[in-house]
Amino acid sequence: MEWMKAEGNSYEEAVNVLLVSLGADRSELEIEEMGEKKKLFGFGKKAYCVRGRLKEESFDAGDSDVSLESLSSEIAKIGGGDVSDSSKESGEFLKKILNGIGVSGAEVKVDERSDITVFDIESSAGGLVIGRKGETLEALQTILEIHATRKKGSRANVMVDTENYRKRQDEKIKQLVVSFSNEAIEKQKKVKLKPMPSSERKAVHALLQDNPKVETQSEGRGENRRVVIIPV
Repeated sequence: MEWMKAEGNSYEEAVNVLLVSLGADRSELEIEEMGEKKKLFGFGKKAYCVRGRLKEESFDAGDSDVSLESLSSEIAKIGGGDVSDSSKESGEFLKKILNGIGVSGAEVKVDERSDITVFDIESSAGGLVIGRKGETLEALQTILEIHATRKKGSRANVMVDTENYRKRQDEKIKQLVVSFSNEAIEKQKKVKLKPMPSSERKAVHALLQDNPKVETQSEGRGENRRVVIIPV
């Protein structure tokens, strides 16, 4: 696969943009620092540049450059604006985004935990917020994570949820993992799961990491990336 470039206000921010662009987990990438350059957003600030590609994969992705500037312009189209790094104001920022995509009157409850900040959306348009296969919810989480990371100056760990969707998906994933790992062991063959977003792939890897009878790896790219369960 060809190298893809990304940039941000810090190394962690640039890596985060890269992960979003490739639809991959950090452990699945080769990442190289490319130093700093001036004039991010035209204000004379320095931008940190990195490049990355999927490990042990051969995909023809062409030459692609993804910057925080392009992502920020998309946020601005749906009601961006400046906010501090506080969770409360990040919740207000998320409400503006929801209003921009047609979900008016939504409320956002913020739960600050030791390892993650959860933003729970309450609205009358749960289906619209979740989207097909959870795609809209994942997009909202990605936008909020990039925004919070930029304001914080380091990786911000956030989760966006509505109508207990994440928990329901976790239960489905656990059932799938049990069924397909047993199939892989009994038939002694690789079993490919359906394409999943990064957060769900991480959950599958985590659930099977202590199982000595199987190992997991991800294959594919972008929205077609999936987990493969391999019998040992």
